[in-house]
Parts: sequence; C-alpha cells; structure tokens
Amino acid sequence: MSGTIAGPGVVSRFDMVFSLVLPMPVSMSDLMPNVSFPAGGMVGGLIGTFKGGLKMLEFGVLLPYSLMWSQDPLLPLGATLGQIVSGLSIASVYVLYCRVVEAGRLRVTGARRPSRREAEFLEPIIARAAARMGLDRRPRLLMDDDREPNAYAGIHHIIVNRGLLEALRYDTEAISGVIAHEVAHYKHGDALGLAWNRGIAWPLYLLYELAHRWQASAVYWTVLLALVRVLLWSVIFTIRFLIMPLNSRHWRRSELRADAEAREAGYGPGLYTALTILGKNFDGARNGWDQSILATHPATELRLELLEEPGRTPTLEGGSTDVDHGPPASRILKD
Repeated sequence: MSGTIAGPGVVSRFDMVFSLVLPMPVSMSDLMPNVSFPAGGMVGGLIGTFKGGLKMLEFGVLLPYSLMWSQDPLLPLGATLGQIVSGLSIASVYVLYCRVVEAGRLRVTGARRPSRREAEFLEPIIARAAARMGLDRRPRLLMDDDREPNAYAGIHHIIVNRGLLEALRYDTEAISGVIAHEVAHYKHGDALGLAWNRGIAWPLYLLYELAHRWQASAVYWTVLLALVRVLLWSVIFTIRFLIMPLNSRHWRRSELRADAEAREAGYGPGLYTALTILGKNFDGARNGWDQSILATHPATELRLELLEEPGRTPTLEGGSTDVDHGPPASRILKD
C-alpha cells in the first residue's frame, strides 16, 4: 500500500490537503514509502535504546534485589546497608587521598609554584583576606599558566590562573575580591565537599568522566559522538537530571556564602568589579564531574545584585565588559 499504517483513503486525503495548501510535484502515495522507512528506522532505534536502558535498569538494579527477596526478605536490606557502608568507606578514603596528594595532583594538571614577583603580588592579598576572615592558617598559593580567567580553592591551596590576572588587568582591588571569595571557599572546606561528592558516587564519577572525555574527543565526529551518547546515556541522564538537581541548592548556597563573606570582609567592590569585567563565574573545574556540579552556580547577574552597595543602582550598561577601567594597578609579568 503506502509503506505505513495509513490506507489509500487516508493517503488520497493527504493529496487533497497538500494540493490546496502546499502543492507538491509528487503524490503522497509515492512519497510515503520513501519517507516512512528511514523515519521508522530512526523511531525504532530510539525506542530500542530506551527499552534497552529500562532492561539494564531491570537486570542491573531490580533483578538482584528481587532474587535476594525470594531467598530471604532480609537480604535486600543487608545488601543496601552494605552498599551504604561501602560507599561511605570509599568516600572517606578518597577524601583522605585528595588531602594527602593534592599538591602533587595539582602540579600534574599544570599548577606550579609562584614566581618571586607573583608571590610578592598575591601572597599579601591571600594573607590579608585570611586574617580578615579569622583564619589562623592561610592557604598556599599555586599558579597555573592557563589563559582561562579562573581561580579556585583546593583543600590546602588557592590556584590562580595567569589568565585571571590578565583579564582583570592586574587590578589589585578586583583580584583581591576574587581571592577573598576563594579564601571563603577554603575556610568552609568546599573543596572537601567536592571530593566527598566524587567519592560517594565513585563508580558513577568514573563512568561520567569517561563519557565526558569521549564526548570532548568525538565532538567533530558526529557518528562517534552519537555512539558515546547512546552507550552512556543512562550515566549522562543520571548526572544531569538527578545528581545535579540534588546538589544545586547546596552549591548555590556555598557560592553566595563565599560572596557574602568576601563582601563582609571589605572586598565587595573588588568582587563586583571582577564579576562585571569577567561576565561569568570564575571558579575553575578540574574535571567534567566538577564542571557539571559547579554549573549549578547562581547567575552572575544575581550575584552582582547581591553585591551592590546600598543606594547604588547601576544600569545594565554599566556592567559592560567594554568599560575602560584605567591603567593596571600592577605591572608584574608584563615583560
């Protein structure tokens, strides 16, 4: 007939409608078979992928528990408690590992010790921010030659990208605002929270990192990218629609808390300037997992609103990154 579930009566009516609305040189009875076969194949592929994912859920998660239940109703409870204890143990070991080897891991990923001029410029800023926030021990400084304007707090370190200094044109006040924000993250152990987050979901974290790196390497290969997404769609779906929403409230609160503490310590105007110039969040993520989790940060415009000084009502135009902020406050690293 037509290669579809439509009969000849339906097809003839299609011909009538299209002849009135959009005349076509080919009749629907000739066109339908050519369109229906590839369309049906695509729809069938999508349905098959979805059903395959449900089968994986059934056999990988539900079936073991149903089998244990059939043997002993207490077995599923014991298995669940065992998984919880295992997850907490793995997370604890992973956090300890991150604390012990942080400096080495950061250096492997591109961080280095600061030069004399970098240390003379940035170390007093870190010391001042730590003292204002009541810290007895300040974080250590590491530099990264990446030109991306980022800075982030580790468990023991503050890592500053060269790109941040260049983007802020070595403006002492703006850079101090960014560093104060990161010192607040250090004060509250937010890097430990990220490490715990990865450790508690260790198998999922590894699979998501694999998916993220495969997607990044396959970005120019449409077929390979589609294959990665089909094979690991359940992992990507779980992160995007389960893990991220569950974490979003905590990390938004942490980000706004760091902004508030920087403002209370006297760094509000500098942080406001930095966010205005950068136009985006500056907390760097070292892997795909952290990048996804930190993507739940509040919008920059909302952060600027909370940092506005009383009585100040800046316009949107005032937030333009094209504003000339004058000569840089420091000329380090300019040669």
